[in-house]
Amino acid sequence: MAEIWKTIEGFPNYEISNMGNVRSLVHRDKWNRVKGGRLIKPQFDGKGHYLHVGLYANGSVKIVNVHRLVAKAFLPNPCGYTEVNHKDENKTNNAASNLEWCSHSYNNQYGSRGDKARGENNPMCKTSEETILFIMQNHTHCGGTMRNKDLAKMFNLSPTHVSAIAHGRRWKHANSV
Repeated sequence: MAEIWKTIEGFPNYEISNMGNVRSLVHRDKWNRVKGGRLIKPQFDGKGHYLHVGLYANGSVKIVNVHRLVAKAFLPNPCGYTEVNHKDENKTNNAASNLEWCSHSYNNQYGSRGDKARGENNPMCKTSEETILFIMQNHTHCGGTMRNKDLAKMFNLSPTHVSAIAHGRRWKHANSV
C-alpha cells in the first residue's frame, strides 16, 4: 500500500500519513527561521498505552494521539463516534487499515479486552474468586447465615462491597464459576 499524506486539520505545518507517520513541513517560524521538513518521532503517553506527538500552532504546543490524527484524516465517521479502536489490539499500529471509529461500549468490549479486566485479572482486585464464592454461599441474602459485617471483617472488605457481591452487583461472572 502506498503511503498517502494529508495536512493535519488545525496544524498547517504538519502532515499525517495513512501509515501513522507524522512529519513537519518546511516553514518559517515567527522569528523567520526555516523549520521542519522531517519525520516526527512519536512518544508513549504517560501510561505507556498510546503514541502521541506535540504539534505547534500559533506559538503553543498541543499533544495529540497519532491514531486519532490518522482516523480524522483517513476514516469517514458518518455516525459521529467519539472513539477510535485498534482492530488488531496493538496500540502502536496506527495504520488507517487497522483503525475504526466506534462507540465507547464497543471499544471497551472489543476482542480480548472484555475478559482482561475481569475478576482477579483486574489490577484493582482486592480479593480472590474463592473469597467471592465463599461470600455468595454464606451470605444471608444467598441462604447462608453470615451478615455483611461479619464477612467484611473476615476478608478485610467493606460491608457495602460484600453486599454488592451477595446481591450480584459485583463479580457477576463468578455466579457461573
